[in-house]
Amino acid sequence: MWIKKRDEFGYSGCDQLNFLWKDDVRPVYVMDNHLGALWCWLRELRPNESYVLVHVDHHWDAMQMDDACIETLKHTDLDVIDNYLGLRSPTDAEFPLVRWDNYIDPLPFLRRAYKRMYFHALQNEPQSKASSEQTF
Repeated sequence: MWIKKRDEFGYSGCDQLNFLWKDDVRPVYVMDNHLGALWCWLRELRPNESYVLVHVDHHWDAMQMDDACIETLKHTDLDVIDNYLGLRSPTDAEFPLVRWDNYIDPLPFLRRAYKRMYFHALQNEPQSKASSEQTF
């Protein structure tokens, strides 16, 4: 089923989600940008179950999100994709609050059942609180 669909697809970059589709049977989502990943996880992860996220990627997308931004996420109705996508960066309103490079960091604050997060990037690893292994 289509959750978000544009009639004409364009460049998505770091700030535009052109499409988001979910399988009607399985918890499988297809999107053109990492922007929607956190929103999809929040819909599927049960608050009382424990999960481990293993993230291996060619580029680094585990940048830290500051506490004020995480609080904004906690107090927003994230069931609606447009509410989620409409959140803007407090330092630069041109960019979304959740981007391709910071969508992983807020997950343990929104779903406390995460115990460990492992990250491995093949290049461009910045200094961040989510360096190679993080325990919550």
